[in-house]
Order: sequence, then C-alpha cells, then structure tokens
Amino acid sequence: MKTIIRKDTKISYYLFANDAGVTLEETQTTTPNFTIGDMNSANAEIIENVEPPNDWYKMKYTYIDGVWALSSEWPAIVEMQMRELRERLAELEKGR
Repeated sequence: MKTIIRKDTKISYYLFANDAGVTLEETQTTTPNFTIGDMNSANAEIIENVEPPNDWYKMKYTYIDGVWALSSEWPAIVEMQMRELRERLAELEKGR
C-alpha cells in the first residue's frame, strides 16, 4: 500500500494500492478516481510500500520514519465529525 500524508503533521489521509497512479502536482493530487484539491507537492508526500494498521481510518494515524502511531489529534477529529453528523441529522429531521 501507499499513503498520502501531510508534511507538517505526518497524518495519513489516504491509502492506495502500490500500483495505483497517484501523482502529487504543484496545485493538487491526482488519483485514479478523484482529485485532491487541498493536497499538493508543497504540503503532502506519498510513502509507498507501507502496511497500515488493521483499523486504519482517514486522519487516525501518523506515519513517521516507518512507524504508524495514533494521531494526538484523533479525539478532536472524531468529536468534530460527530458534531457535523449531529448537525446534519438535525437538518434531515426538520425536513421530515
């Protein structure tokens, strides 16, 4: 597998098969199925031949010098995602 991490935080955002065509460009990252507009050659890097944790999830882990570790930001990320889901659920309930 290969992962795309942010250079500043080393947080892993995406996983792809090693043979997937993923390219960091000056203004974006292209993948076989989508474009990542906020990750580019200035702020991200691709690391190939990694074996991610079994419970890998976007933004849950950092990858530093060949070692996966739970991100210190993970609890705040989970809370933010839960808040967004609660807000979206409230919107949907209003439309019933």
